[in-house]
Amino acid sequence: MLRKNVTWIIASTLYMLIGWMPIAAANNSSSNYQLLTGTYAGFSLGVRDNYTSTPVFYKGVEGTLSLGFGGLLAPKWYLAIEGFVADNASVNNYSNAGNSAKTTLNFGGSLIPGFMITDSLLGYIRASIIGTNFSNQNVNQTGWQLGLGGETVLCNDWSLRVEYIYSSYSSAVDGIGNPKADQMNFGIVYRFG
Repeated sequence: MLRKNVTWIIASTLYMLIGWMPIAAANNSSSNYQLLTGTYAGFSLGVRDNYTSTPVFYKGVEGTLSLGFGGLLAPKWYLAIEGFVADNASVNNYSNAGNSAKTTLNFGGSLIPGFMITDSLLGYIRASIIGTNFSNQNVNQTGWQLGLGGETVLCNDWSLRVEYIYSSYSSAVDGIGNPKADQMNFGIVYRFG
């Protein structure tokens, strides 16, 4: 059920991004490729679902700040490196025997390869190393992330970003096992001139 909902959200969001392309193209008379080059800062807001097989479940609204550098390697091929820090507020926290999958702080780094689908739409994959604080156990855990996203240019320095991210932690956390997370983010990015 969750996977079906995530698929629907991604499809409808990509449809929305494609709808922004004529607006972005009208605002930019030159090629948008160069508008995705350089240092950038971003803010995104999304929903994070942490879960394990114990079962424990945590849903939170997460805000993420990011700082990165990206550019075109060849016509239409994009690459960026990005650092991020995130925190979240609890929406639903189902615990089992007092153990919870609640997280309070995420931080890490990403490699973001992408491809310019049109002059205004970048499709990309996110591969990250993430550190997460599981607050109930008061333990920091390292994991990896894999994501799929899209970014479209709104005007000269601003772009809109949407992405789905899957996170997995290879080491067990006391009382809850090996946590995993699904995340859907919507964000805005500012590129420094």
